Amino acid sequence: MQKEGRLNLDSDVIVEFYYAIDGKKIEAHFVTDSPGPEENHILTIEGWTDAQGRKTGEKRYYNLSSFIGVIWMIYEFNLKDNRLDMIVHMVDDRICDLYFINPKVKCTLNGEMIFSYG
Repeated sequence: MQKEGRLNLDSDVIVEFYYAIDGKKIEAHFVTDSPGPEENHILTIEGWTDAQGRKTGEKRYYNLSSFIGVIWMIYEFNLKDNRLDMIVHMVDDRICDLYFINPKVKCTLNGEMIFSYG
């Protein structure tokens, strides 16, 4: 099990996005836009103990369930010491900072696990 990690997803647009408030689960489906065969990523974040978000540059964070929108791009993804920090672009054109405490994270590529945490 990894203790920290980074994923490079900043050039991949999310083509499907799911957020389950009650189940504390986010799932994002990416299709890589690169030369060669198509690559399908699925990023899953779930089971966090706390999650909050804010517009980039603002000081105050808000509870994720009252703040979240549909994410269409992830610019930064850093996982360290049981905390996941992300900078994301929402479809309503907000650039936002999100954080998750004690998340379970996994990423698959064409159905095979490439990253797992928690």
